[in-house]
Amino acid sequence: MKRPGSKATRAGRKATEELRARIARGLRSTRKARRLTQADVAMELGMATEVYGRMERGLVLPSLPTFLMVCAQLEVSVEQAIGEGADLEPASGKSGLSGLAARLPDSKDMRALLRLLLRAPPRQVRLLRIVASGMASPRERRPR
Repeated sequence: MKRPGSKATRAGRKATEELRARIARGLRSTRKARRLTQADVAMELGMATEVYGRMERGLVLPSLPTFLMVCAQLEVSVEQAIGEGADLEPASGKSGLSGLAARLPDSKDMRALLRLLLRAPPRQVRLLRIVASGMASPRERRPR
């Protein structure tokens, strides 16, 4: 049995810290390469932005199921997420969350509005569409 302060315990702690740091660097670089915010990824994962942010800062080590879910959402292999692979492009091209981010204007307001719309009930989305179409110029309006 390992005693607290023993070489084995210190080595295990150091290995855990190194793994946390590698995962943090890999997740952050992958997310940034996809032009996503922490809030974008957290929303798609169904977790609080703060929790995802702690993973990216290396403050928490995600459980294996959580880590696999994050990798799947970012469309990256486990190896790439911990910095073992150089290619950060999704295997399937521009699809899923990264494809959506590539089509969005690089605007914090647009991303925040999209996050709100994705959580809103259908009636509110329809109402907002009607209001927004009323704000558009006559040329931009489409028939319903």
